[in-house]
Amino acid sequence: MFLGIDWEPIMPAITAVLVFGTVVLGIAGLYSDKHMKDGKLTRSGWHVAGFMVLLGILTILSGIANQRIADAKERKLAEERTLQFQAQIGELRRVTGTLGGVTGSLTELQGNMRESLGTQRSLLSTADRNLRLGADLQQQGQANTLAVLRRVFEESNRLGAERIGISVTYGCTAEDPEDNLPQLESATLLIADASRRDISLSTTGKIAFADGVIFHGFLGDLGPYESFAAWRNARVTIRLTARPTALGRALTIDSVRRWDELVKRLGRHPLPPVCRAAGALILNGRQVVTTPSRITQNRNGQWVAEFSDLRVDPERLPSF
Repeated sequence: MFLGIDWEPIMPAITAVLVFGTVVLGIAGLYSDKHMKDGKLTRSGWHVAGFMVLLGILTILSGIANQRIADAKERKLAEERTLQFQAQIGELRRVTGTLGGVTGSLTELQGNMRESLGTQRSLLSTADRNLRLGADLQQQGQANTLAVLRRVFEESNRLGAERIGISVTYGCTAEDPEDNLPQLESATLLIADASRRDISLSTTGKIAFADGVIFHGFLGDLGPYESFAAWRNARVTIRLTARPTALGRALTIDSVRRWDELVKRLGRHPLPPVCRAAGALILNGRQVVTTPSRITQNRNGQWVAEFSDLRVDPERLPSF
């Protein structure tokens, strides 16, 4: 900007005009001989020379002006690029600062998350220990409850000799209507296991009913057989003794005559009575063995019945 005029857009035109004027004057000097006289320049020659010098100077000045304008324009562009670069650097710094803040926030957030994860792991570990402790306590409580229930079961189902009963039903048939039929008098219970350890209990206590008796009131120590579990492998023998209804018969003429008539009718002496019996072992009110047998008269004239080598039905025994 000079004299309030922006020369930059018109300087190329001025330079072109000066160059054109110089060329024109040069051509005019080539085609005119009026500029020289006697080897010297005439007035018009001096004028042409002066114009050519002036146009040369103006052309040089125009070139210098163009160079300065170009330099100024380059400086302005450089300043603009510098300002733009600085603005970009500032923006980059601002963005970097923002990113730095974000990075700091992310770092802080990451640290907080790590701390939170550590707290959560600690809480989970504590909860896991509490759950394990609760499970252990629950298992211990269940074990204690089971032990108490088992103890109650064992105590409530503990056997004693007084809780054993033998039920016997029997019936007799005789060829001699006046024959003395046996009456059960006592019962003996023998208990043995695989090691053949025998326990013997006897009683004469009984309760009669329509077609049999129930023996009770056994006395003695059952030892291992106080528990129902020991009866699962036990072998049981029941022995019964009986006596005739009458110890003897009076010999009369009528009895001898009746006997002779019976022998004649049978063709032989009448056989002794035949008594069939069914015995049952009762433990704590549970009937665990049922078996048939006979009441027979041995050589000594005693009436006996034996239920040998009996096995208890395990399904009839209570279990925990």
